[in-house]
Amino acid sequence: MFANPRFNIRSLDPLLKLEKEMVKEGLDFGDYFAILLFTIMQAYKKLNNMAKQREYLTKCAKYHK
Repeated sequence: MFANPRFNIRSLDPLLKLEKEMVKEGLDFGDYFAILLFTIMQAYKKLNNMAKQREYLTKCAKYHK
């Protein structure tokens, strides 16, 4: 995904939608959710969006034990 030269902010839409749905359904726990948050954080890093990267880093830290 990140290697795609056409990767842009819109590329995150499916991941952000999945995050929202998982939270809505009460599935925002465990390894799979943590991996999703980490992937979103990496995407924001690739897009040089430091504010969002920090936001998702904080969310990821909640799942790191």
